[in-house]
Amino acid sequence: MMSTLATEALATLQEAERLLATLRPASPDYDATVLLVADLRDICATLTDTRHASGANLARAREIVYGAQAHLRIIRARQDRSGAT
Repeated sequence: MMSTLATEALATLQEAERLLATLRPASPDYDATVLLVADLRDICATLTDTRHASGANLARAREIVYGAQAHLRIIRARQDRSGAT
C-alpha cells in the first residue's frame, strides 16, 4: 500500500512540476502550484523514509496527494478556459 501511495505521490509531483513550467510566474495559480510542489516533495520524502511510515503519516500523505490532485485539476481547467478565450 505504501509503495502505491509513494508512486502516486511521485506521479502527482511530476504533474505539478510540468504544470508549474507552463504557468506565468507570480500568478495566483503559479503561487498555489509552487506550494503544492513543496508539499508533494515533502510527502515523497516522508513516504520513502520507513521511520516515518506510521498510519497517521500515511493518512496525512494520502490526504495531501489527493487534495493536490484535485487542486491541479482545478488549475488545469482554469488554464484551459483562459486559453480558449
